[in-house]
Amino acid sequence: PHFGEVPDDAKIVDAGSGTGLIAEAVAREYRGATVYALDTSHELSERASEDQALTELVYGDAAEQVFPDDSIDIMYYSTSGHEIESFGGQGRMKQAVSVTFNELVPGGRIVIRDFVKPDGNEPIYMKINSNGGYDDPKDATNNGVLNYNLLSTKALLERFRLEFRGGTASCIK
Repeated sequence: PHFGEVPDDAKIVDAGSGTGLIAEAVAREYRGATVYALDTSHELSERASEDQALTELVYGDAAEQVFPDDSIDIMYYSTSGHEIESFGGQGRMKQAVSVTFNELVPGGRIVIRDFVKPDGNEPIYMKINSNGGYDDPKDATNNGVLNYNLLSTKALLERFRLEFRGGTASCIK
């Protein structure tokens, strides 16, 4: 509903599409449109390719220009903005929005749907059902690059808490 009127031949990008489930739903809704599922995760793109039928998978970083200027009708970020900022570094989402404006056709639309962190007054409890992965990010770092795919769920939660500047978290095993 946030897209407004969508031309039949629209080009739509799901920026940070992950497994592409939302992109597929958008492609079903707007059959005449070309829907691109854009993500930087090879693992998620592989999972998306298993289920992808109506979208075109594109490997790339939303904070870097992937599509030509004035070529996209709608670019949407569905709960991916916090990931871009968190994992890409401070200011990365601002850079992604700037690039998006270059890629959009005149009159094109950008839709950002995301969430905010809890206010920090109450603890957040999470039961972790898996012990897989490294708890220490140093163990998942090679040549100065952190591989988030190697981190445990506990370590990912802690990174999320730290990167969102001081939230509180408790883990129950």
